[in-house]
Amino acid sequence: MYKQNTPNKAIQIIAANDRHDEVLGLMREYVDWLMENDEWMGEVLANQHLEDEVADFNTKYAPPEGRLYLALVDGDPAGCIGLTNITEQSQESDIANISDQISETAYTTNGPLFICEGKRLFVRPRFRGYKLGKQLMDLIIADAKEIGYKYMRLDSFPFMTSAVRMYDYYGFYPIGNYCGNPSPNAIFRELML
Repeated sequence: MYKQNTPNKAIQIIAANDRHDEVLGLMREYVDWLMENDEWMGEVLANQHLEDEVADFNTKYAPPEGRLYLALVDGDPAGCIGLTNITEQSQESDIANISDQISETAYTTNGPLFICEGKRLFVRPRFRGYKLGKQLMDLIIADAKEIGYKYMRLDSFPFMTSAVRMYDYYGFYPIGNYCGNPSPNAIFRELML
């Protein structure tokens, strides 16, 4: 658990796999915001099987390979982020190229870990300005390294200006469409861990 006190605000970032209702509330706001900003979003979220994801967050974000975090400000749900293993979903050529570059590989019962994905980074508008997005990204990048992933990927959209600037700050570089996102507006990034 991460704790920080800012002037008159107590910030905590906690594991959220058992906080379904709070994360679901954030996801609903996130989806509404996405739908307002990109006409393709309904198709994008259907392609990502969002309904299955929110029915049971632990299917996609459970340890040891995944993470789900909730940011709290004075105890109120303020933001969230997820980390998931996408090695199996990645194209075989991606995995072959990556495995040639890796001498030490982390393994789980499902096989090697190479590629993870940062998902569902969202901070409620009234809590923006507390650097919660950066704190959440710091945490999942550190977790991804500790777990043994070699690459982190994510997709975003041009209207997510603050997030795109933050991904640039961390050194995420542009890549092709790794996840079948149907939107012509989507941006795809990767970070070598």
